[in-house]
Amino acid sequence: MKKEIISELYSDPRQCSYLPEEQASFHYLFIENGNVHTYQHILERGYRRFGKMFFRHNCKDCEKCLSIRIPISDFKLSKSQRRVWNKNQDITVTITRPQVSNEHIDLYNHFHAYRAESRNWIFSPIDPDDYLNNFVEGHQKYGWEFQYRKGSVLVGVGLVDEVIDSLSSVYFYYSPAWGQNSPGTFSILKEIEIAKSKNKRYLHLGYWIEKNQSMKYKASFTPHELLKERTPFDHLPHWQIQ
Repeated sequence: MKKEIISELYSDPRQCSYLPEEQASFHYLFIENGNVHTYQHILERGYRRFGKMFFRHNCKDCEKCLSIRIPISDFKLSKSQRRVWNKNQDITVTITRPQVSNEHIDLYNHFHAYRAESRNWIFSPIDPDDYLNNFVEGHQKYGWEFQYRKGSVLVGVGLVDEVIDSLSSVYFYYSPAWGQNSPGTFSILKEIEIAKSKNKRYLHLGYWIEKNQSMKYKASFTPHELLKERTPFDHLPHWQIQ
Protein backbone atom coordinates (compact mmCIF):
# COMPACT_ATOMS: atom_id res chain seq x y z
CA MET A 1 0.00 0.00 0.00
CA LYS A 2 1.33 3.42 -0.95
CA LYS A 3 2.08 5.82 1.89
CA GLU A 4 -0.37 8.64 2.42
CA ILE A 5 1.18 12.09 1.99
CA ILE A 6 -0.53 15.27 3.21
CA SER A 7 0.59 18.80 2.39
CA GLU A 8 -1.21 22.00 3.33
CA LEU A 9 -1.60 25.62 2.29
CA TYR A 10 -3.26 28.69 3.82
CA SER A 11 -4.74 31.16 1.34
CA ASP A 12 -4.61 34.94 1.58
CA PRO A 13 -7.89 36.72 2.42
CA ARG A 14 -10.15 37.67 -0.49
CA GLN A 15 -13.71 38.82 -0.97
CA CYS A 16 -16.15 36.14 0.14
CA SER A 17 -18.29 34.71 -2.67
CA TYR A 18 -21.12 33.98 -0.23
CA LEU A 19 -21.07 37.20 1.80
CA PRO A 20 -19.45 39.98 -0.28
CA GLU A 21 -19.05 42.23 2.75
CA GLU A 22 -16.74 39.65 4.38
CA GLN A 23 -13.18 38.50 3.70
CA ALA A 24 -12.67 34.77 3.19
CA SER A 25 -9.55 32.64 3.59
CA PHE A 26 -9.09 28.88 3.45
CA HIS A 27 -6.98 26.02 4.75
CA TYR A 28 -6.23 23.58 1.93
CA LEU A 29 -5.10 19.97 2.27
CA PHE A 30 -3.58 18.06 -0.64
CA ILE A 31 -3.72 14.33 0.11
CA GLU A 32 -1.80 11.89 -2.05
CA ASN A 33 -2.80 8.22 -1.75
CA GLY A 34 -5.60 9.18 0.62
CA ASN A 35 -8.14 6.73 2.00
CA VAL A 36 -11.68 6.81 3.34
CA HIS A 37 -10.50 6.79 6.97
CA THR A 38 -8.61 10.04 6.53
CA TYR A 39 -11.48 11.53 4.55
CA GLN A 40 -13.94 10.50 7.27
CA HIS A 41 -11.74 12.16 9.91
CA ILE A 42 -11.49 15.52 8.17
CA LEU A 43 -15.11 15.50 6.93
CA GLU A 44 -16.25 15.28 10.55
CA ARG A 45 -14.14 18.39 11.23
CA GLY A 46 -15.72 20.50 8.52
CA TYR A 47 -13.51 19.88 5.47
CA ARG A 48 -14.93 19.59 1.96
CA ARG A 49 -13.46 18.02 -1.19
CA PHE A 50 -13.11 19.83 -4.49
CA GLY A 51 -11.17 17.90 -7.11
CA LYS A 52 -7.89 16.72 -5.60
CA MET A 53 -7.93 19.16 -2.70
CA PHE A 54 -9.78 19.40 0.59
CA PHE A 55 -10.56 22.72 2.21
CA ARG A 56 -12.07 24.41 5.24
CA HIS A 57 -12.82 28.06 5.89
CA ASN A 58 -10.16 29.77 7.91
CA CYS A 59 -11.62 33.28 8.08
CA LYS A 60 -10.19 35.58 10.74
CA ASP A 61 -13.21 37.74 11.55
CA CYS A 62 -16.19 35.64 10.43
CA GLU A 63 -17.65 32.31 11.52
CA LYS A 64 -20.93 32.38 9.60
CA CYS A 65 -20.15 29.30 7.45
CA LEU A 66 -21.35 26.31 9.45
CA SER A 67 -21.02 22.67 8.43
CA ILE A 68 -24.41 20.94 8.30
CA ARG A 69 -25.33 17.26 8.24
CA ILE A 70 -28.47 15.12 8.51
CA PRO A 71 -28.62 12.16 10.93
CA ILE A 72 -30.23 9.59 8.63
CA SER A 73 -32.09 7.51 11.22
CA ASP A 74 -33.70 10.61 12.75
CA PHE A 75 -34.72 12.38 9.55
CA LYS A 76 -38.42 13.26 9.31
CA LEU A 77 -39.96 13.91 5.90
CA SER A 78 -42.07 17.08 5.92
CA LYS A 79 -45.32 17.50 3.97
CA SER A 80 -43.67 19.86 1.49
CA GLN A 81 -40.75 17.45 0.97
CA ARG A 82 -43.20 14.62 0.36
CA ARG A 83 -44.87 16.76 -2.31
CA VAL A 84 -41.48 17.37 -3.95
CA TRP A 85 -40.76 13.63 -3.88
CA ASN A 86 -44.09 12.82 -5.49
CA LYS A 87 -43.72 15.50 -8.19
CA ASN A 88 -40.44 13.97 -9.35
CA GLN A 89 -41.43 10.35 -9.80
CA ASP A 90 -40.86 10.71 -13.55
CA ILE A 91 -37.15 11.31 -12.87
CA THR A 92 -34.84 8.30 -13.07
CA VAL A 93 -31.57 8.21 -11.16
CA THR A 94 -28.46 6.31 -12.20
CA ILE A 95 -25.37 6.09 -9.99
CA THR A 96 -21.98 5.87 -11.70
CA ARG A 97 -18.43 7.07 -11.27
CA PRO A 98 -17.85 10.77 -12.07
CA GLN A 99 -17.34 11.43 -15.76
CA VAL A 100 -17.35 14.25 -18.28
CA SER A 101 -19.15 14.56 -21.61
CA ASN A 102 -20.58 17.28 -23.84
CA GLU A 103 -23.90 16.58 -22.13
CA HIS A 104 -22.36 17.41 -18.73
CA ILE A 105 -20.67 20.58 -19.99
CA ASP A 106 -23.81 21.90 -21.69
CA LEU A 107 -25.96 21.28 -18.62
CA TYR A 108 -23.40 22.79 -16.23
CA ASN A 109 -23.01 25.96 -18.31
CA HIS A 110 -26.76 26.29 -18.83
CA PHE A 111 -27.31 26.07 -15.06
CA HIS A 112 -24.63 28.64 -14.26
CA ALA A 113 -25.86 31.07 -16.90
CA TYR A 114 -29.32 30.79 -15.33
CA ARG A 115 -27.91 31.44 -11.84
CA ALA A 116 -26.00 34.45 -13.14
CA GLU A 117 -29.26 35.92 -14.37
CA SER A 118 -31.46 34.96 -11.42
CA ARG A 119 -29.05 35.37 -8.48
CA ASN A 120 -26.20 37.49 -9.83
CA TRP A 121 -23.64 34.70 -9.84
CA ILE A 122 -20.51 35.44 -11.85
CA PHE A 123 -20.79 33.35 -15.01
CA SER A 124 -17.62 31.77 -16.33
CA PRO A 125 -18.24 28.91 -18.80
CA ILE A 126 -16.43 25.69 -17.99
CA ASP A 127 -14.58 23.57 -20.55
CA PRO A 128 -13.97 19.79 -20.42
CA ASP A 129 -10.46 20.13 -18.96
CA ASP A 130 -11.63 22.35 -16.11
CA TYR A 131 -14.61 20.09 -15.46
CA LEU A 132 -12.29 17.09 -15.33
CA ASN A 133 -10.01 18.82 -12.82
CA ASN A 134 -12.83 20.09 -10.61
CA PHE A 135 -15.35 17.26 -10.60
CA VAL A 136 -13.81 14.04 -11.93
CA GLU A 137 -10.18 13.83 -10.84
CA GLY A 138 -9.56 13.24 -7.17
CA HIS A 139 -12.63 11.10 -6.57
CA GLN A 140 -10.52 7.91 -6.15
CA LYS A 141 -12.68 5.18 -4.59
CA TYR A 142 -15.10 7.46 -2.75
CA GLY A 143 -16.57 9.64 -5.51
CA TRP A 144 -19.89 8.94 -7.23
CA GLU A 145 -22.14 10.70 -9.72
CA PHE A 146 -25.93 10.69 -9.47
CA GLN A 147 -27.41 11.26 -12.95
CA TYR A 148 -30.97 12.57 -12.99
CA ARG A 149 -32.84 12.01 -16.26
CA LYS A 150 -36.29 12.78 -17.57
CA GLY A 151 -36.73 10.23 -20.29
CA SER A 152 -33.37 10.19 -22.04
CA VAL A 153 -32.53 13.82 -21.21
CA LEU A 154 -29.95 14.61 -18.51
CA VAL A 155 -31.61 17.18 -16.24
CA GLY A 156 -29.37 17.03 -13.18
CA VAL A 157 -26.01 15.83 -11.89
CA GLY A 158 -25.09 15.31 -8.25
CA LEU A 159 -21.51 14.63 -7.20
CA VAL A 160 -21.51 12.60 -3.97
CA ASP A 161 -18.68 11.12 -1.90
CA GLU A 162 -18.95 7.98 0.24
CA VAL A 163 -16.86 7.38 3.36
CA ILE A 164 -17.20 4.91 6.22
CA ASP A 165 -20.39 6.09 7.90
CA SER A 166 -21.49 9.00 5.71
CA LEU A 167 -22.34 10.32 2.29
CA SER A 168 -21.21 13.84 1.44
CA SER A 169 -22.91 16.08 -1.13
CA VAL A 170 -20.10 17.65 -3.14
CA TYR A 171 -21.98 19.57 -5.84
CA PHE A 172 -25.31 19.56 -7.66
CA TYR A 173 -26.44 21.32 -10.83
CA TYR A 174 -29.57 20.99 -12.92
CA SER A 175 -31.57 22.15 -15.92
CA PRO A 176 -33.47 25.40 -15.26
CA ALA A 177 -36.47 23.80 -17.00
CA TRP A 178 -36.63 21.35 -14.06
CA GLY A 179 -36.41 24.16 -11.51
CA GLN A 180 -40.12 24.43 -10.78
CA ASN A 181 -40.06 20.95 -9.20
CA SER A 182 -37.46 21.81 -6.52
CA PRO A 183 -34.59 19.66 -7.85
CA GLY A 184 -32.23 20.69 -5.04
CA THR A 185 -34.61 19.34 -2.42
CA PHE A 186 -35.30 16.20 -4.48
CA SER A 187 -31.58 15.48 -4.89
CA ILE A 188 -31.06 15.57 -1.12
CA LEU A 189 -34.06 13.30 -0.56
CA LYS A 190 -32.59 10.84 -3.07
CA GLU A 191 -29.21 10.99 -1.32
CA ILE A 192 -30.91 10.35 2.02
CA GLU A 193 -32.63 7.32 0.50
CA ILE A 194 -29.32 5.95 -0.80
CA ALA A 195 -27.54 6.70 2.48
CA LYS A 196 -30.23 4.79 4.35
CA SER A 197 -29.93 1.81 1.99
CA LYS A 198 -26.18 1.74 2.71
CA ASN A 199 -26.70 1.97 6.50
CA LYS A 200 -24.90 5.32 6.69
CA ARG A 201 -25.31 7.47 9.78
CA TYR A 202 -25.10 10.89 8.13
CA LEU A 203 -25.53 12.87 4.95
CA HIS A 204 -23.18 15.87 4.95
CA LEU A 205 -24.54 18.88 3.05
CA GLY A 206 -21.45 21.09 3.11
CA TYR A 207 -21.73 24.63 4.41
CA TRP A 208 -24.79 26.54 5.48
CA ILE A 209 -25.03 30.29 5.95
CA GLU A 210 -28.24 31.57 7.48
CA LYS A 211 -28.35 34.72 5.34
CA ASN A 212 -27.38 33.08 2.04
CA GLN A 213 -30.41 32.51 -0.19
CA SER A 214 -28.82 29.68 -2.18
CA MET A 215 -28.19 27.67 1.01
CA LYS A 216 -31.48 28.38 2.75
CA TYR A 217 -33.15 25.09 1.76
CA LYS A 218 -30.56 22.97 3.60
CA ALA A 219 -31.94 23.91 7.02
CA SER A 220 -35.41 22.63 6.06
CA PHE A 221 -34.18 19.05 6.52
CA THR A 222 -34.86 18.21 10.14
CA PRO A 223 -33.45 17.36 12.45
CA HIS A 224 -30.02 18.45 11.32
CA GLU A 225 -26.70 19.03 13.09
CA LEU A 226 -24.35 22.02 12.87
CA LEU A 227 -20.63 22.21 13.50
CA LYS A 228 -20.04 25.70 14.89
CA GLU A 229 -16.29 25.53 15.47
CA ARG A 230 -13.10 24.73 13.58
CA THR A 231 -12.13 21.54 15.31
CA PRO A 232 -8.39 20.71 15.45
CA PHE A 233 -7.38 17.35 13.99
CA ASP A 234 -6.64 15.86 17.43
CA HIS A 235 -9.93 16.99 19.03
CA LEU A 236 -13.37 15.44 18.84
CA PRO A 237 -15.85 17.57 16.86
CA HIS A 238 -18.94 18.81 18.67
CA TRP A 239 -21.94 18.69 16.35
CA GLN A 240 -25.06 20.36 17.76
CA ILE A 241 -28.53 19.03 16.98
CA GLN A 242 -31.01 21.59 15.71
